[in-house]
Amino acid sequence: MNTAPAEALVADVRPSLIVRIPPDELERLFPVPFVDLDPLAAAEPSRGALLRLASGRMVVIEYGLVTSRLTVSVPTQANIAETLVDLLREAQIDMDAVVWITDEIEVPAANVGTEGAEIHVLELWRTLQKKHRSASGENTHRS
Repeated sequence: MNTAPAEALVADVRPSLIVRIPPDELERLFPVPFVDLDPLAAAEPSRGALLRLASGRMVVIEYGLVTSRLTVSVPTQANIAETLVDLLREAQIDMDAVVWITDEIEVPAANVGTEGAEIHVLELWRTLQKKHRSASGENTHRS
């Protein structure tokens, strides 16, 4: 993964994933330069970066310096599941660190372009759905 110039992002983004990670873990997972965000544009002092993943997909990451929450936003025209799988694979984020995931993830019915990626997308979706149900108090057992 590398940082990308701001002009490379040609679409709006939508928050898709929030992960809680300590600052030293942030530097290890994302060895890229961050910029300080405008204090009036964020709920807390924050740093951010526009990343181009090895797959060519892009994400915006914002890290809250007070809460240690990393918000990952995906371009509106991108497939959220594919993009998050690429990010999780590349940064090797621990799934236990996931605090929130968008409910807009759709499990693709067809190959997503990378051999075996459709299996990873399905595993991501199942894991995050279980986590979401547990967090919301829904019964995860079906009769």
